[in-house]
Amino acid sequence: MESKYNKIDIDELNNIFNIYSSSLDCDKNILNSEMNQILIDIYNMEQFEISIKDNCIYMKFWIAGLFSNPPLEKETYDREIIYKNYKMLYMIFYLLAKFKERI
Repeated sequence: MESKYNKIDIDELNNIFNIYSSSLDCDKNILNSEMNQILIDIYNMEQFEISIKDNCIYMKFWIAGLFSNPPLEKETYDREIIYKNYKMLYMIFYLLAKFKERI
């Protein structure tokens, strides 16, 4: 069965994301003004793509060295790498919690 997706116009998000949906009513409830602002704020910190399909949320970030070990010549617990990893994990879990509230 082939799904048909329609482009959704959300003024504040269309400059950043291409938004398509197979269920316009459901997605308008999820993408309210609070959620739109959260997506914009996170995007301004770190560029990402997000896709919601078949009750799954997929996210892609373009960050070099994310969730990687520090180089061998550096201290094992490099603060910058650990901070970056935890910051991204926090943003992901925060975003997922907000989506869960809306669904």
